[in-house]
Amino acid sequence: MKKIRAGIVTGIVFIINILFYYKNFIYKLALDQRPRLILLTLAIILTSAIELAVLLAFTSRVYRAAVIAIAGLAKIVASVFYAEFANFNLLSRLGQAKELKGTGPVIIENISTFLIAIIILSLINIVIVMTSEKKNSSAKNTAIGLGLAALLIIAPQYLYGSIFGTELYSTIAMSKVKRIVDERAMQDETMEMDARREFSERKFTSNDFTGLAKGKNIIVIQCESLQNTFVKKEYNGQEITPFMNSLIGDEGSIYFDNYFELLGMGNTSDAEFVSLNGLYPSLKGQAYKLYEGCDNYGLFTSAKDHGYRTMAFHGNTGKFYDRRHFYEELGVDDIMLGEEFTQDEIINMGLSDKSFFKQSMAKYKDAAQNGDKFFSFMITLTTHTPFILPEDLASIKPLPGDEDDYVYRYAKCARYTDEAIESFFKDLDELGLLDDTVIVIYGDHHAMTVKNAERQESIKKWLGKELDYDEMMNIPLVIRIPGYKGNARRHNIGSQLDLYATLINLLDWDKTKYPNMGVDLLDDEASKDNIVFPLTHLDKGSFITDETLFVYPRDRIFEHGRYIDRKTRKELPIAEAKELSKRAVITTNYGYGLATTNKLLDLVEKTSEEDKSAR
Repeated sequence: MKKIRAGIVTGIVFIINILFYYKNFIYKLALDQRPRLILLTLAIILTSAIELAVLLAFTSRVYRAAVIAIAGLAKIVASVFYAEFANFNLLSRLGQAKELKGTGPVIIENISTFLIAIIILSLINIVIVMTSEKKNSSAKNTAIGLGLAALLIIAPQYLYGSIFGTELYSTIAMSKVKRIVDERAMQDETMEMDARREFSERKFTSNDFTGLAKGKNIIVIQCESLQNTFVKKEYNGQEITPFMNSLIGDEGSIYFDNYFELLGMGNTSDAEFVSLNGLYPSLKGQAYKLYEGCDNYGLFTSAKDHGYRTMAFHGNTGKFYDRRHFYEELGVDDIMLGEEFTQDEIINMGLSDKSFFKQSMAKYKDAAQNGDKFFSFMITLTTHTPFILPEDLASIKPLPGDEDDYVYRYAKCARYTDEAIESFFKDLDELGLLDDTVIVIYGDHHAMTVKNAERQESIKKWLGKELDYDEMMNIPLVIRIPGYKGNARRHNIGSQLDLYATLINLLDWDKTKYPNMGVDLLDDEASKDNIVFPLTHLDKGSFITDETLFVYPRDRIFEHGRYIDRKTRKELPIAEAKELSKRAVITTNYGYGLATTNKLLDLVEKTSEEDKSAR
């Protein structure tokens, strides 16, 4: 009977792991999700062996029940995490645990039949061990069990390195060590010297767009999950973003359609930091926190230098990403966060965008009455996953059967935000501010994750194809400039890193005074060879150019990466990506080093000296 019980427990452990790996790597395939069969089989065996070794280390029934429960919970968390971030590196985001408030619907959304089966099977195993006979424990068995578990986590990294990124426990335990070793192998002193020289010796020149926004108010709107895939598109014959579409075509607008998110561990807050400061984020934590205490030369600071009244608005609590603390540290004049708003209409994670913009008008009215020039930063919320908008607020109607479809749900939220921005423009016009205010609109990050099978399926049904990483991470950037008589659509590649440099040029502020690592996307010469070096979703070492996409592999074995032509989507020789991949690591590390050691002026010091001597 004891052997039968033990056999059942062992069998259930294997079944749970088969379901777990099938759910994350096989079920409803999307792009490169399918690993080699031998790799998947090895991962199932290793994970099961590790759990059984830990399970048998102690004989207490409560202990064994706890191990089974924790293992089941780990798989549920890992599956939800994988659907969003395409990896099992859970420890990397432990510092963001407090930001989980309001994400309950997102977690529930990712609970599938597979995860429910894992819960049920885990409960069966718990019942079996709790009703089994008591056994005497032994120090020897404990040492063997725990030692074997440790060996099974560590040894495969050296015997079969490509298991990393696929096997759950080895990925969680070894990710930091693996990354350190990998980046050290990429060190190249010559390339590091070239990177330093490239930034410190940049030539800042004027172009046809220089000074177009000089002396005007500035409003930067960071839109939650605004993905370029949905701009200028229709769902069921209905425009998803009609106001933004018209804005893109209007006189005075510049639209960047080859523009990308650039996030670190801070996600939305990093999109904000990178856009306002022109600096790389990091995988070590939230950028605002990592670079706290260092001199700041970002848009809040530079705007104050030019006599602007600075303002920051967000409908969620000031504790979210510690925004209130960081805004206060930066000396922002008017801070209006969740606590200052009347929370009269809650959608998804916080205040609805229409109420958010309406209530924000009080500050703009005050600025208009006082004659203050202002720089304002605003963050919307309504298009936050899981994209749940009450039907009575929806302007887009679903196709039959699409009521719970991802694309439909996103489309109606995006339309709601589009309508909110349109109303905001009208309110600014009524105050007499619209014709003297530059308005910047961009997305913080993607809405649809390619590793989430259900969302890929929804996208494919609507768009007729699956999205790849470069299409997923493509966000819109629209800059509206009163007085500009033209209309431009820019195809040159850029990212949130480049917004600061682009705005400084439009405002005609001294480029040698405000260090940043971006390029002016309106400068054809400076931006022609621009490259995007992502850090999350596409792992560090990946890159996007005008022509190519390189996906650094999860197992961090370079040869297992994917290098393609962005236009034809055809595979390219992987060896050709080696130098740019190395440069991606070196450049992002260089940026992190400058920011954390308070040496940002190294980015402009030599240029400034040359500029002075030339005068």
